[in-house]
Amino acid sequence: FPTEKETHFGFLIQGPYRTTPSRDNIPRDDTWNKHLVAETASVLTWALACIRDQKLMSVGVLEALVVDLQKYDAGSQAAMFRPIAEAIVESLKTEKLIPGFRGGHLPGSAACIARTEGLRTLVSHSQLTEVTGSKAGWVTGEITYNRTPALRSFLIDSIGVKEFDGEDFVRE
Repeated sequence: FPTEKETHFGFLIQGPYRTTPSRDNIPRDDTWNKHLVAETASVLTWALACIRDQKLMSVGVLEALVVDLQKYDAGSQAAMFRPIAEAIVESLKTEKLIPGFRGGHLPGSAACIARTEGLRTLVSHSQLTEVTGSKAGWVTGEITYNRTPALRSFLIDSIGVKEFDGEDFVRE
């Protein structure tokens, strides 16, 4: 059943959560519900790897994963779902989930966004790695300021993906 509890996720969560008698809300202090939130975070992490392995990880899937951790601060209605939001952020930082420019997937810690197509085609992965000082790769050209502004900002601000334009690259 739908509840009044806002999750701020771009996807639905279903599970045998305990609800209030009117079934319109989920008590946040319930031990079982806290356990299920932790399990949901674990299942989500596993599901993201499965989606990638089945070659279904797309920019659209990533857009559904955009979260603002501030919305899960203590005292907020969504605070009980913070472990799920944190699992999303951690998975995107450390697991190869972000579609790469020439195929494959990158962890956020090794992903870079190029502001122009020309920069992505001109600078190879090995050159990018040399400039950044760590193994790095370009993310797909589908993630841009104009096409996916919320996803781009999330990747840069929350995941730590670096963004380069031509001048930034030359400076580095």
